[in-house]
Amino acid sequence: AEDLKSRWGDPRAAFFQEDYYFSNEGAGYDPEHLLRARMENGRLKSLAHKGTKLKRADGKIIRPSEHFIKKGEFGVYYKDIDELTDSFKNAGFKLEARFSKIREIFQSGGVAVALDKIEGLGIFAELSANNKLSKAPEIDEFKRRLGLENRRPIGPYIDEYFKKLSFDPSAAKKSEDLLNAGASRELILRDEF
Repeated sequence: AEDLKSRWGDPRAAFFQEDYYFSNEGAGYDPEHLLRARMENGRLKSLAHKGTKLKRADGKIIRPSEHFIKKGEFGVYYKDIDELTDSFKNAGFKLEARFSKIREIFQSGGVAVALDKIEGLGIFAELSANNKLSKAPEIDEFKRRLGLENRRPIGPYIDEYFKKLSFDPSAAKKSEDLLNAGASRELILRDEF
């Protein structure tokens, strides 16, 4: 993170995002379908369906997204995340996970770098060229220059979280119970509740 700032200066954009993941599957710690509500800089931004995991041609595991509500469309029915969460719970959905992250966007030539600092998971870089996430030659060259060419791509953050919990199913149950009782994600990941 600091290496990027020393190379390219301050980010061209920065956001504080909170993602709330809901499911009604009762699948424990790896549901196939999720609804993700995103807050950005304190405001509701989007509601998306995150579908069944797929493997792209470049080998990366993704969850295809379909956005139901986009930036600027919130406010008619739900004014804040608490109203939305209560409504989803009343409809039979459970809050499976909540992440807080700081996303900083850097630019290096034709490659955009989204640096995500995710509470409880770590720091990740998402690379794109020509507004597409891909194995574009510019991305391969960028990774080579930074010595990242042998790093394995990770799947969606939610799946990394579920993998972390899958090593301890009792932690998954405890996390689910606490999230649905209104405890914060920070307390769950630090085990300070």
